[in-house]
Amino acid sequence: MTLDTSPGHESGHESGHESGHESGQRMAALRLYGLHALDREWLLLRLAPATRNILRTLIADLRRLGIDRSCSMQDLLPACATGDFALATNHIEAIDGAGAERMRVFLGQQNERLRAMILYAHRWRWSRTVWAALAEDERTRAALLMRGFLAIEPAVFNALIETVAVRVRELPGAAAARGAK
Repeated sequence: MTLDTSPGHESGHESGHESGHESGQRMAALRLYGLHALDREWLLLRLAPATRNILRTLIADLRRLGIDRSCSMQDLLPACATGDFALATNHIEAIDGAGAERMRVFLGQQNERLRAMILYAHRWRWSRTVWAALAEDERTRAALLMRGFLAIEPAVFNALIETVAVRVRELPGAAAARGAK
């Protein structure tokens, strides 16, 4: 699937009709396109090969069209985008169970976009504490980044949260924190 920007197809739809799935893929490609190349590749590698290939094709189309990676992607997305994520319970429990201090340290080691994505993905028990620990400029930048996350395909968030859960389980003291519940 490629973006069709020929006259009469200003919406970028292939045939003038687009399924919700295709729309989600296009929105995910737009969001991934704005990420740093290493972050984008890290997330792509966690997706199913078929999804990864579709998103890579769409990202290549964005490059070919000369879309500026630094522009506000929110301007390119439809207003109807939603951010309803069904995350795996075991991953939520692993991340929630790490506690505020571990997550503050862990998130402090991540770049701002990934930190904002993790904070946005779920209403974590520790999120208010971690949010309050951020400097005011960090909170402002995170809030601005979060505005654009509405259009990210749920599969991208699921891949991110799965990977974060694995890393959180490996943090020092994580096993003891799980046992104390």
